[in-house]
Amino acid sequence: MPKVPQEFLEILEREGASLESEGVSDVGLPPEGAMRAITILRRAGIGIIGGEVWERKGDRITPTYDIWYVNRADYQEMNEFLQSSWAMAEREVSRYLHANERIIITLGI
Repeated sequence: MPKVPQEFLEILEREGASLESEGVSDVGLPPEGAMRAITILRRAGIGIIGGEVWERKGDRITPTYDIWYVNRADYQEMNEFLQSSWAMAEREVSRYLHANERIIITLGI
């Protein structure tokens, strides 16, 4: 797997919300930040195997149970898998671009 770009790590640090308080070792991004992160990962050639939508409720962050994932089929060329992983991530995240500010999204790489 290619090296995770510094620009991606900076978005997580700058815009991310830690999910550690919910027992999850991950960082979620607002939808706009998640779209920027997808663009960065695409430029770096890093596929996105899935994602999860969370919502801030008071001082907690709770799962919405809106989850997506992409599996690479045995017959699928790597480039085809990468293209489909980015397209699915963009499609799923775009559903939340006009959502309230409580939504955060994790991206699995």
